[in-house]
Amino acid sequence: MRGAARRRVETVVESLPGLGVALRLDDLIHSLHQGVQTVRHQQPELVDYHLYDLQFSFESTGMRLQIEFRK
Repeated sequence: MRGAARRRVETVVESLPGLGVALRLDDLIHSLHQGVQTVRHQQPELVDYHLYDLQFSFESTGMRLQIEFRK
């Protein structure tokens, strides 16, 4: 049996409200959602893929997202 088709994408969300002071959970979730939506908009071929995994880390330039999509 063949494995599921995978696509991994890495992006940086540059503006994250409250970063460095206090981060509200709803702001974090909104930023994660917006990052995924931006990638889907930039790469329309992902329409047949679903979000499988999402990793994030905070950097001085913003929040780095590593997103995995699978069919």
